[in-house]
Amino acid sequence: MEGKLFNRDIYIAVFTIALVLTCVSSALNGSDELDRYISENNKIKTLHARFEQTKHLSIMESDHLSYGYIKFKRDRKLIWALENPYSYKFIINGKKIIRDYPQLNEREEYNIDENLQLKALFENIFMLMGLIGKNEIKETYFVSIKENNTIALIPKNPQFKKYISEIILKLNNKYLVSSIKLIEPSGDYTLIMFSEIETNIDINDSEFGLN
Repeated sequence: MEGKLFNRDIYIAVFTIALVLTCVSSALNGSDELDRYISENNKIKTLHARFEQTKHLSIMESDHLSYGYIKFKRDRKLIWALENPYSYKFIINGKKIIRDYPQLNEREEYNIDENLQLKALFENIFMLMGLIGKNEIKETYFVSIKENNTIALIPKNPQFKKYISEIILKLNNKYLVSSIKLIEPSGDYTLIMFSEIETNIDINDSEFGLN
C-alpha cells in the first residue's frame, strides 16, 4: 500500500531522530568543544521539528517528496509523522510501537519485547539518545570531518550496515542537524531537511497515546 512504510523506513525514521540528538560536531578534533557539545546535547529533554524528506530510488524515474514533523521526549517517547502526500504516524511510547495509517483506517500496535531484533535495535538507539561520550561515538562510527560543517559517519555495527552504509550530516551554528542524508548499500538514499527546530518545549504525553 502507498501509505505503508517498509521495515527499512521504520529503521530510518527512528535512527534519524537518534542522530539528531547524538551527532558529533566539527569540534570532534577539539576535546574541550566536544565535551561542551555533549554537555549541551544532554540538556535536550524534548524536541520538535518539521522536515522535508526526499527518497531517491534507482528504480524510480523521479524522487519522492514527503513532508511531516517529529516530536521527541527523552523518556522513550517519539512521533515520526508524515502529513503530505499521505498521512502516517510511527509512535514509540516506552516499549510500545504504533504504526497508524489514518487514511486507510488501519492501526498496528507492537510490544518491543515481543521481537528480539526490534528490541535490540531500539535499545541501542535509545542508548544513543541518552548520555553518550566521545569514546562511545568513536566506537559506534568511523567519523570523517568535511568542510562546511559536514560530517560523514560510517556505522561499525553490522546490523546497522544492512540498512545504512553512510550518513552525511550538516549542522547549523547551534550544533543542531540541519540535514541528514542516509545512504543505503544499494546507493539509494533518503535526504531529510529540518526546519522550525525547537527544543525543551512542552509536549503533552497524550500525543503519544496508546488508545
